[in-house]
Amino acid sequence: MELHFILAIALSIVAVVPLAFALRGIARTQHAGADGSWTTPDSERQVERLVWHRTYNDRERPPAVRCGRYRLLERLGAGGMATVYHAEDELLHRDVAVKLIAKRFAANLEFVERFHHEGRLWANLTHANIVSILDAGYTPWDFLVMELMDGGDVRTVLHCRGRLSPGQTIHVVSQICDALTFAHQQGVVHGDVSLSNILLRRSDGTAKLADFGLASSGAEVDRRNPGEIMGTPGYLAPEVAWGGQPTPQSDLYGLGVVAYRLLGGAATAQTGDPRATTPLPTAAPRLLPLAQLRPDLPRHMVMAVQQAVALEPDSRQESVAEFHAQLIGRHERPLPVQLAATRLRKAVRQELPRAA
Repeated sequence: MELHFILAIALSIVAVVPLAFALRGIARTQHAGADGSWTTPDSERQVERLVWHRTYNDRERPPAVRCGRYRLLERLGAGGMATVYHAEDELLHRDVAVKLIAKRFAANLEFVERFHHEGRLWANLTHANIVSILDAGYTPWDFLVMELMDGGDVRTVLHCRGRLSPGQTIHVVSQICDALTFAHQQGVVHGDVSLSNILLRRSDGTAKLADFGLASSGAEVDRRNPGEIMGTPGYLAPEVAWGGQPTPQSDLYGLGVVAYRLLGGAATAQTGDPRATTPLPTAAPRLLPLAQLRPDLPRHMVMAVQQAVALEPDSRQESVAEFHAQLIGRHERPLPVQLAATRLRKAVRQELPRAA
């Protein structure tokens, strides 16, 4: 009797196990192709539904979306042309950032070429203060893979703190000066220097320049269409906002506006000044005098920033390196930059949501 009972259990297991595997295969094919690969999503909305936002635990999370060997985990930010995701490199087991082109541009050959031109130009700029490009691919549609900067962008820090101290500003701006000086030496103009394109690392407060989507090199022709103005409003140099080609001087202007906003705070723009002798487009608003906003600032810092945001390119410093030297005041009493950098690192850890 006991032997019959054992045989019955064994036969049940033999019958149930294949059925379980069959049902598992049916469930998997809802998200996978016939060859077992994951289904390619056909829209950003489907990507958003499938991406694992970290409110899920391992048993509740929806199926992952993969860009090649990269599993998308959560959205970090989005623009009109692309979305950036926190992702996991499943081959090397490391966290990365994936910049996925907007689906509506995936069939636009001109835009796709711009996107991959960005990747090629960016990948050849290896510097400690430039976000590194690690890889590129085409599935589900075109994407770039970058190192992950878990401290967020400087715009978010400014939003949390209102404004930065002189030492904290120098800590951030000095690193971007180094990045831009290197890029200009390689013949590359960034074309979109702004607070949103400066990213921070949480562990040590390192600042890095990102997003070379509008970058150009001296050997290239202007890729913009006639009358097309591209860049972040408020950071565009007047000559670019009027349709001119970006240059190292226009990058300097954008960096000057970054320093101006870090020191002066968010509400720092003034438009429609009836006393203005040079009319300005709305993309390049006139800025209030920094000394009026921050009378406590060292004089050399005020003068360096005001010269960098001069309306005429010839009135600005000759280079980013010259601006940097004036900003830190090499002939003045040095600011406690190291202490300020330490305080900024603590602020980034405390005030920004952790990219777990």
